[in-house]
Amino acid sequence: MKTASRILAVALCGAVVGCDSRQGANPDPWRSRAAKVTLGMPRAEVEQLLPPHPKSPRIMSGTGGSQSVVYWLDEHWCVSLAYDYTRDPQEAKGTALDMASPQNKVLTQPVLTQREMPVSNIQSLEPLN
Repeated sequence: MKTASRILAVALCGAVVGCDSRQGANPDPWRSRAAKVTLGMPRAEVEQLLPPHPKSPRIMSGTGGSQSVVYWLDEHWCVSLAYDYTRDPQEAKGTALDMASPQNKVLTQPVLTQREMPVSNIQSLEPLN
């Protein structure tokens, strides 16, 4: 009985303080994957190591020949990094046609941030019959 009480006390303390050991709150798997990202690595390889969560919003901004990207890996961790898109196909004015090409080369090491993934209020549209 004492053991069960101790386990319950530790679990409650962890939940209240935010120290619980849920997989989503643990940055270690993401840190080890992020450490494998090298400068110049193609976007496709980066996203194999650090895949975007299926419901993650993507925040992108571009300046010059680079693009900053932020997306969530899971409900608790997001990653930000920058890509070079100067080698992508461009229109006559020099604007990249596909800023999310799998060939974009990473310019910065990924930065992990613990932040809750925002909940989307967009609902899918049902087809009209």
